Amino acid sequence: MTAARFGIEESLLAALPTHLESAPVVGRLRPALAYVAKLAATPDRITPSDAEAVLSAGWFEKPPHDAVSICGRSNLTNRLISGDYFETSGERLAEGGYAGLADLL
Repeated sequence: MTAARFGIEESLLAALPTHLESAPVVGRLRPALAYVAKLAATPDRITPSDAEAVLSAGWFEKPPHDAVSICGRSNLTNRLISGDYFETSGERLAEGGYAGLADLL
């Protein structure tokens, strides 16, 4: 719901977790999303070559760091919300972002 409020197609979001290679994303964004997906699922398997793939796609050092920061913060926030059984909605996230959830935490 949050992504839809920002004009992102639901079909794209549905494809990303399982079909990143064929999802309709801008070429340069694909390695960054692959990096974040690997970081979220298997952080102990991240290697320098994973970061190099992002940099080789034309990103500078700051975007990979930003991706790591966003991924980490999102994972932490999602676990806090899930673990404490907060009721959240895409509408709330669209309006205030994750920072808007601070009052709940």
